[in-house]
Amino acid sequence: MAPKINAVHIIHQDGIPIISSRLSVHKASEVKSFEDLFGGFSSAINSLIQQLGHKELRSIEVENGILVYSFKKPIIFVVFADSLASEYFAKILVKQIEYEFFQEYGELLMQDDAYIRGERYLGFKSTINTLYEQMLQIDSKFPRLLEFLPAFIPLHYIYVVVNLGEDIIRKYPHATIKLVRDLPLYFEDNIEIQHLVERTIGRYAGFHIIERMGDETIIMDQKNISKLLNEISVCKYDKKHDAFNIILCPICRGRTSDRPMCDFFSGFIEGALRNPSMQVEEVRCKARGDEFCRFQLSRK
Repeated sequence: MAPKINAVHIIHQDGIPIISSRLSVHKASEVKSFEDLFGGFSSAINSLIQQLGHKELRSIEVENGILVYSFKKPIIFVVFADSLASEYFAKILVKQIEYEFFQEYGELLMQDDAYIRGERYLGFKSTINTLYEQMLQIDSKFPRLLEFLPAFIPLHYIYVVVNLGEDIIRKYPHATIKLVRDLPLYFEDNIEIQHLVERTIGRYAGFHIIERMGDETIIMDQKNISKLLNEISVCKYDKKHDAFNIILCPICRGRTSDRPMCDFFSGFIEGALRNPSMQVEEVRCKARGDEFCRFQLSRK
């Protein structure tokens, strides 16, 4: 079932409404119900933010659905979804809306009269609708993709995840390393997004490569993960430290970095393990001058 988003609200942290955009709300009773609910929400959420001092994604279950909100000072972004089943979709959507809003109005928000003439923001309603439609298309075509995404990747990079992820899966193992080594070409100087997207592509590819092996009797433990990694690198599992050591790393070969840079392998191992409680972090990297690349396993 496609996720249903009823409405999007954008407000100033002091409760000043900026944009109210209804998406899937059709019945008059639904509109009234949401307006009644939202009336006291802006001041309540502002109070909560002031008390907790957090700026992260949050969700609140309410009688008619779920409110997912994000706070980037001084703006609160709220998505009203129909049910808990739509929560993750709503979390991805609200961060996309937040990103695009600050891309378009970031400089304006610093002006003294930024909240006096509200009509200047009305054009953003079409952006909200476009983002919503694009997210629905992605979710429809790749129904399991969203579970591999972090809270935020700019929308156009989600397409990079899908397209390159599918290429890596289809051409594994022969063209995998070439595709991964070419990834920096897509990001210009946005290093943080690059690391995030490479890890996400790794998780997506690792999960689906195992799935496409078609043998459900195989338990993807550390031993079998090592075999998988050795198809594209030279890897040894370090039982003492519960870590994978990639002795000859094809990703960072000939490259230097002041931080571990083999994010694809971190994500790939997580995806192949198919265990949401397992987390992988690269704690050593040859590009940084270490003897080998080490990928440490831990439980969230």
